[in-house]
Amino acid sequence: MRDLPIPKQAKLEVHRLQEYAQYQRRQAQLAPVQGGVQLSGKVDAGGTVTLRHALGHVPTGWIVTDITGGFSALYRSGWGAEVITLVNAAPANVAFSVYVY
Repeated sequence: MRDLPIPKQAKLEVHRLQEYAQYQRRQAQLAPVQGGVQLSGKVDAGGTVTLRHALGHVPTGWIVTDITGGFSALYRSGWGAEVITLVNAAPANVAFSVYVY
């Protein structure tokens, strides 16, 4: 394979910057959170809630993005290609938003 000619110094810096920008775009496209959905719900103290995410695959992860109503110990008890089930182990009713990806 032939080596490409090395650009002059000013062009080399621009070339490296362009390569880095392409690398960053590829990394952003590979991030699993790109294809997620925002879900909201309410769950009573000690209760369970099942939310339909409809991603079409078992999620990689989930993040609580907002929660109101007091202390919460919200955790996932199960998930599949269409739904995620969350449990509130705390003694308080809560309203929440989660991002599932």
